[in-house]
Amino acid sequence: MIQINLNRSGTVTSVPILIIDDGSITTADLSEPGRVIFRVHTDKYGWQFHVQWAGHVASSILPRDNGAYEGSLLTPPLPDLVYDDVAPVPTGRLRVEGESFINPDNSKWYWKGATDFRLLERFIHGEDINPILDQRKSCGANILRVVAMKANNTGWELNPLSTPGYWDKVREFFKKVHSKGLKVEFTVFCDTRSLMPSTADQQRFWGEAISIAQEFDHVLLELINEMGHPTQYLDPNDFSRPGGGLLASHGSGLTDAPPVHPLWDFGTYHARRDPPPDTRGFTNYDAYEFQAEYPKPCPFIPDEGMKPASFGYDPTVSALMGAHASMHSGGTFHTDINSDLWDESTETCARVFFASIPA
Repeated sequence: MIQINLNRSGTVTSVPILIIDDGSITTADLSEPGRVIFRVHTDKYGWQFHVQWAGHVASSILPRDNGAYEGSLLTPPLPDLVYDDVAPVPTGRLRVEGESFINPDNSKWYWKGATDFRLLERFIHGEDINPILDQRKSCGANILRVVAMKANNTGWELNPLSTPGYWDKVREFFKKVHSKGLKVEFTVFCDTRSLMPSTADQQRFWGEAISIAQEFDHVLLELINEMGHPTQYLDPNDFSRPGGGLLASHGSGLTDAPPVHPLWDFGTYHARRDPPPDTRGFTNYDAYEFQAEYPKPCPFIPDEGMKPASFGYDPTVSALMGAHASMHSGGTFHTDINSDLWDESTETCARVFFASIPA
């Protein structure tokens, strides 16, 4: 691994990326104040690469050996990355303060999510998703959890590498959801073992996801769904946290497992699925019950849990799940992953779940 260290100054409004002439992309680690760190996994020693940030580009040659290098000592040397004459961070984004999401008007924002993994795939293949968006909105949802990729292990597939014009279609999808006043949690990596096992491909894809998401105030990112699942082949430590006001989760673990660490802007976890009479299927939607720690270092969101069929479509249980989620920052109403219109029983459970979380 080659590590390239650079200095930076100014207010970060976009995440720097490093592009090797073979097309591979590495996003920067900005976790250290005043520093930009690229950790490049490559065998292209001696190849030219380019660093892009805030409309600027600087180029150099990859060192011949693995190790850590200061940019000023490379040949040719890389300059400090100065952020100047750039557009300000969009003012319509949520931000995080402590363990809460905060609206632009400084009020607290509660997460009222709906599982809609397949929604992008349906949109890309020309389906009319307006009825689904309208139903979610009318039930009280304010954010939809959508996956960027999916292997055909449940009857449908979304493979970005074989989808022509994929990112243009993602951009149009984000616009469509925004037109309904909904936000998107864009879960970037699913089923990587079969769809995208190459670290270089993954890093390039992550860089592209960040670039597109930064265009939209209503998009939040989640790096990985269920780290440790046998369908995944990805090391979260190979990826850098976005900047420029774009909120992101480092990813979820398996059921009842902690979020991926180190935590980024918010944590996503998958709650227990114990149905009644065991109470943990709904009490686990309280982030403080999930992990007995107060205050949380950032918002914690239960992104998956019991589905309505698990508790017999009992709206009382659904209301309890929402009430426990409201103890912290909200949660996601979890259903199947096919993004179908909800039937009457499911819709009833959704309405009471969302109604149990503050507006």
